[in-house]
Amino acid sequence: MHFSILLLPLVASFVSAAPTTSNSDKPTVTLDYTTVKAAAGNETLGYYKYQNIRFAAVPTGDLRFAKPQWPSKESVVNNGTTYATASVDCASEEDCLYMDVWAPANAKGKKLPVLVWTYGGGFTGGSKSQNTPEGLFDLSKDFVFVAFNYRLGITGIANSVTAVHQGATDNVALYDVEHGYKWVKKYISKFGGNPDDITAFGFSAGASMPLFQITRYGGHNEQLFNKAYITSPGFVPGAGHHQGEMFWQNVSTAVGCSGGDLTCMRSVAFANLTDAATDVYDTYGYQFQPRVDGDFVAAAYEAQLCQGRFNWDGPL
Repeated sequence: MHFSILLLPLVASFVSAAPTTSNSDKPTVTLDYTTVKAAAGNETLGYYKYQNIRFAAVPTGDLRFAKPQWPSKESVVNNGTTYATASVDCASEEDCLYMDVWAPANAKGKKLPVLVWTYGGGFTGGSKSQNTPEGLFDLSKDFVFVAFNYRLGITGIANSVTAVHQGATDNVALYDVEHGYKWVKKYISKFGGNPDDITAFGFSAGASMPLFQITRYGGHNEQLFNKAYITSPGFVPGAGHHQGEMFWQNVSTAVGCSGGDLTCMRSVAFANLTDAATDVYDTYGYQFQPRVDGDFVAAAYEAQLCQGRFNWDGPL
């Protein structure tokens, strides 16, 4: 299947009728750390939705402002609402690194193309449930659809020399997306997907995500997907490290963490932290954008594309 043909009607048909949840006898998929039960769909519709699969460890405590880690083993069957609501997002909840997988009812044992969607929202909003693929399944059921959350706002794209010197990582949202693709490569075959036929697709901030992945580490990286469909990438390189550091210091002062102390910033309640970040943003007009960090983002991706500093050999 050629996704550039499949996806042209996207704007008009991405969302259709929601899958029914009336059938309690739904299939399960067992991974090496969890078993997930379909939360919606049935044989008549021809597809199932596996909802709120934890693809990374809960990013709280020492994992706030840190790279995502693989999740721990789960002892109970995840029915889609075991750990979070269907609408969980990273703007309002910190335990938010979940993934939805939509797969045809007859996908077991197949090697179907995979479409991975990353949402827009200016790096401060959006969620995996914001756009769903019912309209696409009206056109074809010969693919697997994946959408996952990535951290937003200060917990997703903070940039601070002070924090990094104490052990934090800049731009962790970009690592979340990288980790999400690694999860897909590792596990999507369990849902009937082909890990060697993955299309990255996104809009606005979500369209920037595949470009950050293609150019990450200055092009010294493994290719995580095979095709990419970029629509209105929303990334305007803002002011640099000084502005990022001043933002960190202003927020830390507002929440009582003198000098931007990382241990203190990791202990602040999530709502208090994000409220303080919003207040500072409103006061100073701070740009919530990923910033060049010399590591994951060696330079703005448009510069790296022009310089040939990327790893990519598929259609774009």
